[in-house]
Amino acid sequence: MPSMSGFFSSRKLDVRRGVRRLAGMLDDADAVVIGAGAGLSTAAGLTYSGERFERYYPFWQLTARNPRAFYACVNLGEAFCPREIAERSVCVDADINDVLDALGV
Repeated sequence: MPSMSGFFSSRKLDVRRGVRRLAGMLDDADAVVIGAGAGLSTAAGLTYSGERFERYYPFWQLTARNPRAFYACVNLGEAFCPREIAERSVCVDADINDVLDALGV
């Protein structure tokens, strides 16, 4: 399983732009991996790196291995992804309810 070397966070999108990009990704993807955090893991002291994270939460590695997969992260204040999958990712810095409303779900 490939290790993710670093985080990429400078492409955070607001709801409007994030939903537009997400809609385009959904049209083109064979698979979409979604990370929608509630902040509970950070509050509990868990980190987004290391062997334990990669073993139990391999969604970034799954995205990296499938060239037709995309990763979507919706997380207010903590929307990010590894550099390795940044081109096939959308990171929306917003509350999931706002994104679902914008998608009409």
